[in-house]
Order: sequence, then C-alpha cells, then structure tokens
Amino acid sequence: MSIFVLDANIKKCTRYHCDQRVVKMIPESIQMLCTVPNKYGITTRYKSTHVKHPCVLLVEQSYDNFIWLQKLALELDNEYHHRFKKEIDHKSILALKQIDSHTYKKRPDGICTGHAGQIQSPR
Repeated sequence: MSIFVLDANIKKCTRYHCDQRVVKMIPESIQMLCTVPNKYGITTRYKSTHVKHPCVLLVEQSYDNFIWLQKLALELDNEYHHRFKKEIDHKSILALKQIDSHTYKKRPDGICTGHAGQIQSPR
C-alpha cells in the first residue's frame, strides 16, 4: 500500500506516475478508500485491507485526506484513459462511485471533518 504524492497539484501528480503505477494505484487507492468506511460498518465493494497500515490511517485521519485520495484516484483514471487509449473506466471506479454516494456529518461547529466514523449512508 502506497500513496505517491509526486506533486501538490493532483493533475501533475498523476502525470508523474509511471505507466505501471497509473494502473496499479487506481485499485490500491480505492481499496484504501473502501477500508475506511468498512471499519465503521459501511459495506463497500472491496473488503478491508491493511487496516493498520500508515497509508490507511492517514486516509482515515481527516476528510481532506480522504477526499484528496478520492480525487487522485479519479485523476489516475483519467490518466489511464489518456495513456492507454481506454474508453471505459478502470473496473475499480465503480467502488469509488459507491463510496461517493455516502454523505458526511458536520460537527456542531460547522466543520466537515468527514472522519470515517461520521460517514452515514444517504437517506
């Protein structure tokens, strides 16, 4: 499990990934993104993996980290389309769309932390 932050700009970051990593990091990122809600009882398309791995804990730590990795996975999919002339999304993107359907609670102070413990299924 890894998250390659090769540039602060997500589009540049994905362009800097080698071909092998573009393909590999889409499902790996989505596995991490699925592990977080799974830890709190929300069933996703992927089973939890490496629940105590530092990358999973980083994603779980804050809403910003979770959303950043989500955006990275989507941009990696865009790069996948571009480099490999694919017309359809990587298979893992379906799981990402499922995660995206969940909403996040706001704390009483109005800050949306999005900590996985606050993920709720849509009503």
